[in-house]
Amino acid sequence: GVATCVDMKTGEVYWSERLGDAHTGSPVYSDVLVFFFGEDGESTALKPGREFVVVSKNELEDGMMASPAVAGDQWYLRGKNFLYRIEK
Repeated sequence: GVATCVDMKTGEVYWSERLGDAHTGSPVYSDVLVFFFGEDGESTALKPGREFVVVSKNELEDGMMASPAVAGDQWYLRGKNFLYRIEK
């Protein structure tokens, strides 16, 4: 559950922060935020950049073991027992 921001050209690490529990799925970029989903169901939205900025945290009681699927304004999240659809 650690996210790290690295300069692609120089390899300089700007920040490296623990987000919480283990994260099985891949992060997802949408609009201007990067979303991370933990196995415990906690989601974290970060503002990309040289400083670590948490925009929001939310909880999905079912937990999450896979990368979200995004189709337009719809997100599909596979929990441990249920499939969720979230729409803007």
